[in-house]
Amino acid sequence: MLGFFEKWKDDALQLQFIWEVYANAAVYASDEVLRLAYSYIKSFGKIKPVNDDERQQIYANLVITIRNELNKITGVSKSKLKVEEIKIYGFDNVNEKVKKQFLDNMHPKINL
Repeated sequence: MLGFFEKWKDDALQLQFIWEVYANAAVYASDEVLRLAYSYIKSFGKIKPVNDDERQQIYANLVITIRNELNKITGVSKSKLKVEEIKIYGFDNVNEKVKKQFLDNMHPKINL
């Protein structure tokens, strides 16, 4: 999901997330997680643009819902995190070369 955020934008990570949602999550994710994942993907569409605050809220709800479902499976109590506490921040002080090197190590290069 991180690859969608402006400061962490990465096409390969976006495609990986979209692939996971359409190929795998449709089979194993709960209805609520799947709906939130679809909403998150749609929030980046051009047909009905969503502002960054709304997108952050969709992201936070998705993260909390996934955490709660994993906690339920492992017998841990529900997450006490609130939507406002989950945010993606860009780090302006991260050198672009270092960021590129990090992202390159996250996935193999795709040659088009």
